Parts: sequence; C-alpha cells; structure tokens
Amino acid sequence: MESLSIVLTTYQCTRRENGSAIFQRTLDSLSLAIQRFQSQYPEVELDGVIVDDGSTDDTVAIAQPWLHSLPLNSWSLAIQPDNRGLSAARNRGAQETQGDILCFCDDDDIYFPRHFQLIYEGFQTPLPLAAPFLVGSPGDRPAIVSTSMRFSDPIQPQWKQGLESTMIQNRGIRRTLHHFIGGFPEDDCFRSGGEDIAYSRWAETFGRRHHLSTETLEYCRYPGSHFDRQLKTFQRSPNLEQLATEQTPEELALNQARHQVYLNRDRQLRAIFQEQWFSCSPALQQ
Repeated sequence: MESLSIVLTTYQCTRRENGSAIFQRTLDSLSLAIQRFQSQYPEVELDGVIVDDGSTDDTVAIAQPWLHSLPLNSWSLAIQPDNRGLSAARNRGAQETQGDILCFCDDDDIYFPRHFQLIYEGFQTPLPLAAPFLVGSPGDRPAIVSTSMRFSDPIQPQWKQGLESTMIQNRGIRRTLHHFIGGFPEDDCFRSGGEDIAYSRWAETFGRRHHLSTETLEYCRYPGSHFDRQLKTFQRSPNLEQLATEQTPEELALNQARHQVYLNRDRQLRAIFQEQWFSCSPALQQ
C-alpha cells in the first residue's frame, strides 16, 4: 500500500488583500480534502508539512491552530530561517515527509473534497502501453497524476489545457521521480517564476503522466497575483511571437537564463537516465 505526503508552502500570507482570510480558506478546504481521503483510505499512511518560507507576519500564527486541529500526529511545521523562494520551500517539504506520493499545495487555492482521493486513485490506475523502464513507473502504473482545474475567471481553452499540464498544485508525483529530477530548480532566475514549468517538463520527460478530466481545485485570482497580471493574456488565443515582443529586455534576459538552466539540467538527466537504463538492460547493449 503506497503512502501519501502533502506539502503546503506559504509565505507572508498578509501580503495579499484579505490574505489571512484567503489562507484560512485554503486551510479549511484542505481539512475537508484530508478528511475525505482518510474516510476512503483509512489504511493509507498520510503525513504532511507546512513549510513557512521565512514569513515575518502572522502566517505561522494562522497555521499553528490549524495543525493542532488535525486528527493526525503526522503533520509538522517547518520554518525556513529566511526567505529562500518557492522552489526551496517545496524541496524542504519533500525532505520533511516520507510518503511514496508527493502532493504540493499552494496557500491561496481552494481544494475540493475529492482532490487527494482522486489523485491517489489515479496512481493505482493501469495504463496501456506500459513503459516500466521510465523513472518512478512501477509496472503499468503512472509516475505523475494530474487533474483538471477550475479557474475563478474564464480563460481561453488552450491556455487552460497548457496551465493544467505545467502547474504543480493539481498533481501528485512519485517521490522516486522527484528525487531523480533533482526537485524544483532553486537557481536565482526561478525566484520570480517558471519553476513549475521546468519541473513539469523534466518530470514528464522521464515519467508517465495520467491526466484526469475531473476538476479538483480552484485556481483563484487576487489583486496583484500572477493570475491577475496575466488575465488578459490568458483570455486570448496563445501567440508565442506576440508574447515574445511584449517582453521587456529584463523579462527576456530572465527567460533566457531560465531556459539555459533548464537545458543544462535536462542534458545531465538524460545522460544519467541513459546510463542507468542501459546498465539494467543488457540486451540493449548488444
């Protein structure tokens, strides 16, 4: 029986308007999703952690009562001594937990009651054309399970599909695959975004993803959030050339730096994967 870990990262929740209420709403939604999962799978080991990334406001004070309210003794609170960024916080969360399957949650989304249940069941679903040599894929089971998302504002269908395939909070990933790809990129160029895309692409290069059409969370827009800043873009048809011309020189340089980091790690992972795969497949060496 596979175990499940939940990693919730947070930082300075009051930086948003009504931030305390938003964070509490996320915590309340997670409580219902955890209760539903435990009622369906009481025999599955479940642990979790809240990673606070160096907040100086009331974030920890809001998180602690919620932790105490859980009917579990397998949840913990990890506090980063300083703000190191979302990637570092998620990687810390993976280190602090033990589950075979990792679910990464943000502190401002709404998780529906069946969120963890459906993700867990997705990992038990046999897939056709099995590729057991891929990392984290035992037999014919997937290494990644993603779900559909509800967006608080209407967006163009192609953007919805693209976001669902690159975001993190709507998926689970096997710990073996997370470790293989080296976790989330902590390079400075990813401090302002892009870490989800890089992580998802590495994961899907070396592990099989199973996508569920059921919406299991709501991605909410708040004043000044990434969703808020990109809303007009998400509501029109994707046009890569137009998006490129709209970038400032600083944004262009940042994206180029991210792309170079992505390529460097991708090459390293492909070399490691090929060495490991050939070493365990003697027939292919002949």
